[in-house]
Amino acid sequence: MTKKIMDVFEEYCKKNKITGKERDEKLAKLESFIKSYIYEPGEAIGIVAAQSISEPTTQMSLDYGEKIILKRNGAIKIVPIGEFADMAMEKSNVSGDEWEICDLSGEEIYVPAISGEEKIEWKCIQECSRHKAPEYLIKIKTFSGREITATDSHSFVIRKSNRIVPVSGRELKTGHRLPVIKFLHENCMTHLELKPVLGEMKNIRKPMPEKIELNELFGWLIGAYLAEGNCTKNYVSLSNVNEEFLSKAREFAGIFGFTYNEYDNFRGFAKGHDIRINSTVLSKLLEKTCGTGSGSKKVPDFAYSAEEKFAAGLIRGYFDGDGNVSVSRKMLRVSSNSEILLDGIKLLLARFGIFAHKCRGKKQPYLIIPSKYAAAFSEKIGLAAGHKMKSQICLIQKKILQT
Repeated sequence: MTKKIMDVFEEYCKKNKITGKERDEKLAKLESFIKSYIYEPGEAIGIVAAQSISEPTTQMSLDYGEKIILKRNGAIKIVPIGEFADMAMEKSNVSGDEWEICDLSGEEIYVPAISGEEKIEWKCIQECSRHKAPEYLIKIKTFSGREITATDSHSFVIRKSNRIVPVSGRELKTGHRLPVIKFLHENCMTHLELKPVLGEMKNIRKPMPEKIELNELFGWLIGAYLAEGNCTKNYVSLSNVNEEFLSKAREFAGIFGFTYNEYDNFRGFAKGHDIRINSTVLSKLLEKTCGTGSGSKKVPDFAYSAEEKFAAGLIRGYFDGDGNVSVSRKMLRVSSNSEILLDGIKLLLARFGIFAHKCRGKKQPYLIIPSKYAAAFSEKIGLAAGHKMKSQICLIQKKILQT
């Protein structure tokens, strides 16, 4: 027990006039609480480890900006671990000279974790710690493009001799197999309530419903916006020349009673086409939940908790806009200026057991879905744009003939 902790404890007892047997009982409880959080570097607590969005499975200390996957009250959020720890410590914590620990066992906050059977399960967070960063951190990069920055003293888990075993970061070597997420099951959210997201929006000529069904078409619209869209104060613009793509956008506008305008554009090397859906509320919703600008867009948090039909629609809309299929290279591919957007798409694909490799091109990062997952992509997600669908079918047929 550090002197600082004892000083805080004695001050607490003095302030609350706690003495004698009651003081001894509280001191014993405090000592037990602290001991429960002490473990040796490399020791797995159970055989469970939390997952970050960059995915190498670990229970070590992460860099402040590393994003983690959290679920509370059925809703999933992607947050920087540093921000989460800061908020947790504001409530209550036990501190030492260079560290702080917060008990979260009663908060019912869950993270994806790996079991000894190599299955992803949602596990309740028991505690959170915060401490000064050491002089050196390590950066891990997997063959599939996942990256994570962490301390070298705490535990990673690797697959060795057909078992999940813990190793400290400094023991990791090239060739070690680190578990990452291939399948993330989630199916709980059917509607999105606008008021908690947008607040009160008065004097709107064409409002949206207070609750929006998270169906395939709404998912597609968000995916299409992430790929080809931008927002202004009064409208959402999507740019694409494919008639099936444009037809889906018109269908969405019609269901909500939004007017739309269409224009040819000559911004690129060839003639393009814009469809502008006139809605202040839709524009505000997309800006608030998905971001704006090609380098800042992201998958909205509610998409991770939505039913599969919505998630499939979002992925389909995104690939309809930015994706392409290469038969010769045997892959589906999508690129973006926003790395966090690609991380989100990668995580959504895990809802369907589809594994994507993350790569860095000369101009922008991109995802590759190998041809072994093409049949699953076609069956569970599909593509609306006809020319891409034909290429995809050829890819699948070619893969079948080769096996």
